[in-house]
Amino acid sequence: MLTLENKCVTKTSGSFQYLTNLRTCIVILVVLYHVGLVYESSGVGAVFWIVDDENTNPVSGIINLILDSFVMPLMFFIAGVFALPSLKAKSNVGFIKIKAARLMMPWLFGVVFLIPIYMLIFHYSRDATVIDYSALWFWNNSTISQSWLWFLPVLFYFHLILLALHGLFANPQVIKTIMAVRPAVMIFTALMVSTSFYLCIVMLAANGWIKTLFLDIQLERALLYFISYLLGVWFERKRLLPSSSVSSKWIHGLNVILWLPLVSYLLVLLHFLLTQSYIFNAITDQLIIRTSFHLLCLCFITLLLFVFKKYFNKTNRIMKLCNAQSYNVYLLHVPVLGGFSLIFRDVELPSLLIVFMVTGFTYGICVLLGRIWLGLKVWLFALRLTKKHESCCLANEVNREA
Repeated sequence: MLTLENKCVTKTSGSFQYLTNLRTCIVILVVLYHVGLVYESSGVGAVFWIVDDENTNPVSGIINLILDSFVMPLMFFIAGVFALPSLKAKSNVGFIKIKAARLMMPWLFGVVFLIPIYMLIFHYSRDATVIDYSALWFWNNSTISQSWLWFLPVLFYFHLILLALHGLFANPQVIKTIMAVRPAVMIFTALMVSTSFYLCIVMLAANGWIKTLFLDIQLERALLYFISYLLGVWFERKRLLPSSSVSSKWIHGLNVILWLPLVSYLLVLLHFLLTQSYIFNAITDQLIIRTSFHLLCLCFITLLLFVFKKYFNKTNRIMKLCNAQSYNVYLLHVPVLGGFSLIFRDVELPSLLIVFMVTGFTYGICVLLGRIWLGLKVWLFALRLTKKHESCCLANEVNREA
């Protein structure tokens, strides 16, 4: 019933292999981010994250602040790139069915089986003597809720919205008008709208997670994620993704530009987190933080697209294996990293080294589990074919005797 194999990977032409490779890299960064939550020194993950370890370091927190600026927007962007071709290749009902099977069925598996494992590790790592077993289920736990699985239903809802928009804006003239917008104008408008929304939500103190039975999302980032998804759709439709050779000048230029929002973002944000005070005032500091955050997101996404197009637009046996299992890794990695984090609690090593070790071990075990699941599926399929062949042979013998 559940398909853990990475069917979400759309078959791409050779010129766009880099997008599949980039998505696999982003999943690895997601694992690194989640491992870093165990070992970062601010204590932000102590309340809700799967393992609370006293062996911490400040570097993990800084790495997570940087990863947090672009990882999920880039995930939604790539999902948007692959969404429109999938929609055009299927009927509306077929599109909904396949997205439900690829996103909501794994989500259901995760919240029913993986979230209870998460909760058991969560309580064990905090030396809980009494466990409320009714709170193991995500619908009875307001603190953890869907945890890392929130991405799957949100992406499914984005697909449904795309399907609705595709029907509403099917008029050729409307499509022509949308496609006529210059890329710089579209990107600037998206940045302004997303930044303004983010800033307004924060200033109104309405930021935080919305947690319901079928939706978990940070309110202040909801529009950023949806705009990233729509930009992926628009870029694919307008054929704006880098498909030819990328000049090194673009990459070097982006590397230089990237430092401007990165430094301003980290400087103002860390000053507030460490001192609980503002450099200028609340509005100015928040404006700098949120604007720098969005510019950093844009720079990282553009840079990674160019870098992967120029240097990683090919595949090999290792990349094929990693690409095929990236969905499995995302689905399974949190309980696995929780288990490894428990193992390393009693190991006297620098916590930053443990972060990279746990990331590597977690990724490897998740790939192995995905391969085992694939082998089991192949074996079951072969067994079914064998039984079917034996039944046909038996029926033929009965007919000959008759």
